[in-house]
Amino acid sequence: MTGINAAGTAAALVAALCWAEPGDPKGSYVLLQLPIALQLAALPDSLLQRMGGMSWTMAYLAIWPPTVLALYALGHCAGYPFRRRR
Repeated sequence: MTGINAAGTAAALVAALCWAEPGDPKGSYVLLQLPIALQLAALPDSLLQRMGGMSWTMAYLAIWPPTVLALYALGHCAGYPFRRRR
């Protein structure tokens, strides 16, 4: 449950930062990029070209579910040796 709490806290922090200063469009644009910047950097060019016309909301919905599943699988595999010792 702590992972869900951490993810919720991070999402709330990003949302608060995005809506904190609505008069600065450049700052809002940069803050919108931060949560998915590393995931976008890992994508091949062909997928980036397809995502070029997407809104930020659609980009989040397209990028976050596979990222969450991959991180969950990675954590599950990393914890496997420790589960066997109990």
